Amino acid sequence: MDHFPLFGHILKQIIPIRLRHDEVPYDGGGFHGFGERVGFDSRELMEGLFLGNHSLLTRRPLSVYASLIQSWFYWGLLHECLFQCSTVEIEDYCEQQRRPDENCPVLITMKFLERDLVAAAQRLQAADPAGATTHIKNANDLLARGLFLLRVLSGQIEKATKSPTDDRAQIWAAHGREVFPHDLELSLCCLGYTITYAMDVISAELSLSSSENNARSAGGWYTPPFLIRLLENLGFCRSDIHHFEGIYGFVTACMAVTLPSHNKRGNHSTCTAERCEADNIKPQE
Repeated sequence: MDHFPLFGHILKQIIPIRLRHDEVPYDGGGFHGFGERVGFDSRELMEGLFLGNHSLLTRRPLSVYASLIQSWFYWGLLHECLFQCSTVEIEDYCEQQRRPDENCPVLITMKFLERDLVAAAQRLQAADPAGATTHIKNANDLLARGLFLLRVLSGQIEKATKSPTDDRAQIWAAHGREVFPHDLELSLCCLGYTITYAMDVISAELSLSSSENNARSAGGWYTPPFLIRLLENLGFCRSDIHHFEGIYGFVTACMAVTLPSHNKRGNHSTCTAERCEADNIKPQE
């Protein structure tokens, strides 16, 4: 998150992103099929993890699935979208905490992400147009697939948390964030947003039409629910937060968390997504 120039370092201090202990190394063999290659059953992943059949997730500690998601969607997307033929230097994206925590000794950093994005752009610029078009199209397809699966998983957990109507929902409400922790979700949205935006910019620089590169707007990356609740706790008006939830609100929400003094003063307890009530004149008062 520290790659955002105006507020990234502040955001990183507020919400540190940990490297999962049960790391399942990304093998460089392609985004699709990674889970099966490292020993996870396809039904366990699609029906269990992403469609919510918790009974299929009982063979392993739930933290292993968080490690799988980080390897698959973080290191996997980095490798497939930026490095392709070379290897991600994971050491460049990790750093020891100044005051190590037993549960979180190593943090994720994105301080070298801009450097690697520029290097990827230079490689694509030097490649033949057909090869560059194919790479960007494949990258956009992977990003779209990752976005879809992450939204499904996050939505499933949030829905269970709000209305745990049956045993299955109660299990997801209680343990869903062990599978998909808030800090992991935020890191994936930051990475996905940035790479998607970069692919669009590179496409424009190389004069590739949208029909050729299958471009998608970076605005498609959603705002994690944890950020929304954090903004509510900081006193932001619900009508403002509603804009942060839109398809172009992710980076705005990240910035707002680092600028709590910018929220509107007053009591926003009765505000809605449609209107702010704090500034209304109340004749009886």
